[in-house]
Amino acid sequence: MVAASQLAKQYSFTVVVPALDAVSALNERLDFSMDNVLIHFAGQSRKRMTLKMQLHDWKAVPLQHSRQYWREQLLKTLFTHHISPLWNYLHRLTGISRSVLWGNLAAYVYLAVRRKIAGK
Repeated sequence: MVAASQLAKQYSFTVVVPALDAVSALNERLDFSMDNVLIHFAGQSRKRMTLKMQLHDWKAVPLQHSRQYWREQLLKTLFTHHISPLWNYLHRLTGISRSVLWGNLAAYVYLAVRRKIAGK
């Protein structure tokens, strides 16, 4: 279960934060669909594992509809079709609570937003 929790933290930092940052910083959307994301296990220290993310296609999609529609499409792709199935799989595989996995994700999103507000 500890490994699943670490994976959730790293995955959130590696995939979710950049996806949301691209929207806020670039006013563009990168394709974070499951077919476009490749995650590499980059090693493990005594305290944590390291993941690296690669997108097959880095082409950014500019705003084409209303910002609200565009944001909803990103969130639907990212959370409904990407993160939720992964969290469900980790839950079935390890028994780790889904709320722990979602909590790990929320913590990284909160940290990223706080850093953005602070200008770091």
